[in-house]
Amino acid sequence: MVLWTPETTFAEVARIAVAPPPDLRSSFRPTYNLAVNLVRHFDRETALQVLRRSFAQWQANANPARGGRDLLAEHLGRRLAVLEELGYVRAWSLTEPGRQLAGIYHEADLLLAEAVTSGVLDDTEPAVLAGVLSSLVFERRRAKKPSPTRHAATAPTGGPRSARPRRRRGRPGTGWASSGAPSSQTASVCWSPERSASGAPRRSTSYRGRAPPRSASPGR
Repeated sequence: MVLWTPETTFAEVARIAVAPPPDLRSSFRPTYNLAVNLVRHFDRETALQVLRRSFAQWQANANPARGGRDLLAEHLGRRLAVLEELGYVRAWSLTEPGRQLAGIYHEADLLLAEAVTSGVLDDTEPAVLAGVLSSLVFERRRAKKPSPTRHAATAPTGGPRSARPRRRRGRPGTGWASSGAPSSQTASVCWSPERSASGAPRRSTSYRGRAPPRSASPGR
């Protein structure tokens, strides 16, 4: 099964369908942001249960080299020790800096939180501040492909035409707006099976509302 997106081409779907099953590896690791959010929403035992039920912990348990260690709980413990030393967590509760860190989602979350809470950037010149922040700008891990172009509407002759009538510049005194139709009416363009002397299909314009002014001609 392949999840559809506008950027996914049929060739990519076919490639995934015939490819062998991928060797999935979890990249999940308890970050400092995750640690403070676990403290914020759960008690200690529930937070550890959340980590133990993760796919990353299941893979760690299946690896004989790990010896059945509670790997994610160990990672969480080390991060909590750092956060307690820096004043973000105290007795399984968040301090004010900890609440700020809970809203920072970045690979360098703790570094960014330290820069904000310490005030080290408070008196920085704008050009220097812009340079520092440019190193923290979020970028997509996967570039988004442009959406495929939809097929243009075609006339009976086979040539591509716009779905809407071309815009025409109005003439003074004719009552025609710049769109080529009276401003107080709604015009629709359709193609007639009858052909003109040149062999091109005739185009007729119908109106909803009042009849068009006699002095105006939609084809001129």
